Amino acid sequence: MEDKQKDDIEQIDDVEQDDDIEITNAIKTLTAEFEEKIKIQEEKHQKEINEYKGIVKELINSSRGVDTKTDEEKFTDRISENIKKYI
Repeated sequence: MEDKQKDDIEQIDDVEQDDDIEITNAIKTLTAEFEEKIKIQEEKHQKEINEYKGIVKELINSSRGVDTKTDEEKFTDRISENIKKYI
């Protein structure tokens, strides 16, 4: 009878140990997913901050009379002006 009880206790311990391992793995997975989501949000916010910094810098420069357009923008503006002349 005692052997049967020992076997039952060992089986229960094994099941509990397996459950603990599953729970630990689930926690690790959720933690990794959560950290990845935080990283993505931080990158998104940093990108937005950089965009706002660029806008502010452009506004400051334009208020000082500094030309902030890129060569590509200047080229596009010239083409647009030339097209308007012929229309």
